[in-house]
Amino acid sequence: MKKLIPLAPWCAFALFTAFGCSGKTSRLADKVLVDHIFDVTMLTYSISSMYPDTTSPRACWQDNWDTDQYVSNLRGGYCHVQGRMGMNVTVDQLGKVTSGTAQFNWTYTWVDYLIADTLTGTWTLDGAPSVTVAGLLTLQPQHTFGAPSSITVSGSIDEIGPNGYTHTADVQLTININSDGKSGYASGTIDGREVHVII
Repeated sequence: MKKLIPLAPWCAFALFTAFGCSGKTSRLADKVLVDHIFDVTMLTYSISSMYPDTTSPRACWQDNWDTDQYVSNLRGGYCHVQGRMGMNVTVDQLGKVTSGTAQFNWTYTWVDYLIADTLTGTWTLDGAPSVTVAGLLTLQPQHTFGAPSSITVSGSIDEIGPNGYTHTADVQLTININSDGKSGYASGTIDGREVHVII
């Protein structure tokens, strides 16, 4: 079932805060783009990772299932997330996860998705280019993550900047997720430039 999911208010400030890009103002800041990819991913994961509770300890494997989510943006537009996901978890007598793994392989298509860079102004992520996001997460109690838990991002994103500036960014990233699931560290390349971003 298709859903339109708003980005949670707790992450709105982080999403729309830019941290600059070595004094250059001709392109979207790397951190702004990476933060949006990360937050869309973790929000989609939290909605898609539903599994049944149980009254007795057991391994609970749900085979791969479809993901089809529309993640809306507070400033306007949305990201359409499509693909497959699977989980293998062990739960306790209360139905809470004690251990397990989650895997997903999703395609992101951005549609009129507005973001703000404090150095360069408002940008729109849009167009036919899309990115593939694959994740392998190690699950722990209390909705935390163990090592390894990472996301790989590969593909292209159309960036439409102030005054009609248009650019198609090639993104090749690995994002290592911290235990809280709300932060991490990204490394890789954007347009062939080496990038390192703290989320």
